[in-house]
Amino acid sequence: MAENKLHTGVWVRQTLRGKREVRISFIPDDFASPSQYTIRPFDEGEKSTWVELLGDPKGVDIDAGITMLRFDQESRLCNATWLPNKNSATKKEIFHVHQKPEPEAGDEDESGADYLRCMDDNAGRSFVEANAACLGQWLV
Repeated sequence: MAENKLHTGVWVRQTLRGKREVRISFIPDDFASPSQYTIRPFDEGEKSTWVELLGDPKGVDIDAGITMLRFDQESRLCNATWLPNKNSATKKEIFHVHQKPEPEAGDEDESGADYLRCMDDNAGRSFVEANAACLGQWLV
């Protein structure tokens, strides 16, 4: 099974070329490791994952700024930040903590299992590309 490495750096999403492409970058905590990125076609489904992690802010187009995610080691908590760009209609920054609910007593904790299965299914891709495809599974 894939190792959960979400917490080993900061994830950044930036829209490019008038919403035709999205760059997703990973900036590792270990400065000896290089940053990685992937450029993907714009996808509303992928965008909705990032919006949900930001707390579904009403009236904010996250494509008019940059979104950053930082996960905790247990993958139960995500600190999400959105900073507007100079062309954004919204000038207020967003800081949101998204916490997955604790499993109920007696239930097996499946936290992250769907995400890790998705990462295994995308093992032939780069870590950043696989995570871009699988991040929505983290919310499940």
